[in-house]
Amino acid sequence: MNKPQTQSIAQTVTQPDDGLRLEVWLARNVPGLSRHKAIELIKDGAVSINGIRVKKGVSVESGQTVRIKIPEFEGPKLSEEPTILFENSELIIANKPAGVPCHPLRLGEYDTLLQWVGERFPEIFKAGPDPREGGLLHRLDTDTSGCVAFARTRESFEKHRPLFLEKGIGKTYLAIVSDGGANRGTSGGTDGGDGYLPEPGKGVRVIDIPLARHPSDPSLMVALIRGGERFRGEAMPARTEIRTLSKGDGAALIEAKIERGRMHQIRLHLAAIGHPIIGDKTYNPNGGSNCGPNSGPHGGVESDSQLPAQSFQLIGRQALHAWKLTIGPIEAIAPMPEDMKGLCAKRNISFVD
Repeated sequence: MNKPQTQSIAQTVTQPDDGLRLEVWLARNVPGLSRHKAIELIKDGAVSINGIRVKKGVSVESGQTVRIKIPEFEGPKLSEEPTILFENSELIIANKPAGVPCHPLRLGEYDTLLQWVGERFPEIFKAGPDPREGGLLHRLDTDTSGCVAFARTRESFEKHRPLFLEKGIGKTYLAIVSDGGANRGTSGGTDGGDGYLPEPGKGVRVIDIPLARHPSDPSLMVALIRGGERFRGEAMPARTEIRTLSKGDGAALIEAKIERGRMHQIRLHLAAIGHPIIGDKTYNPNGGSNCGPNSGPHGGVESDSQLPAQSFQLIGRQALHAWKLTIGPIEAIAPMPEDMKGLCAKRNISFVD
């Protein structure tokens, strides 16, 4: 991907904003810029008013011109090229490799999926209301691979975005989970903690556990299993259907289906029932055991699975892949990536080709 030139943004302060502190004005008027990042840019001398560099704490006045120099930031290099799975006049669906952010996470970042797709379909940059995200209709975690959809026009964005927010889209994932083989449950209950994982080809389990924001870390979520967990904001209902495709040595390949996905939903739900995703250093920090709210901050349960910690060396990220994306009559399929195939092979799991 071509490295962009250093950019700058210049805007004129209008009367309604007269008297605002500079960092507040920047956060309100520059898409994708937080107040914290605005303060950092001011301290770094990247912000000027009427051509004069300013310090933190100043206020803006109507008619002033504020210029922000966007620092170049080299994002993660693409370890492999994304591919286009589907395109029509309304939508683009791409296969995102693991390790690639869906969109810039801070000003000046490049080598993201948005920019890769935008080089080929530049209209996506204007399809959504936020220039930082363009026509991006949903997100995957940086270390999750698979299907990601973009709108090509504003009309398409306004048509499809509500479907992603209101249970109108089918999302099917593949995950390789820790499995100690001691599944204590015998009937597909809906609440977590029992270690129950269906046998291959024998039914579906529904995980129906509310999720909420972590009380102190906005980048994390908490599974509300027992009702006494601390969290911030409101509890959000979340439902995941899982079925087991195959089992191997201390691990299993499962299919997980969701509609309206919450942040980290599949990762947390699988940890909550005692089968955390292999390689998930956030919600499975001990290779499959001791992931519960009494032993860690993220709301799983203690698992009897004892997959060795060296599993993290077999795959350098959570073994989670957005396999299928269904939007009305459209179904895009992203083949299982090589790193997950390799993990399946090492654990004697029959994998989806």
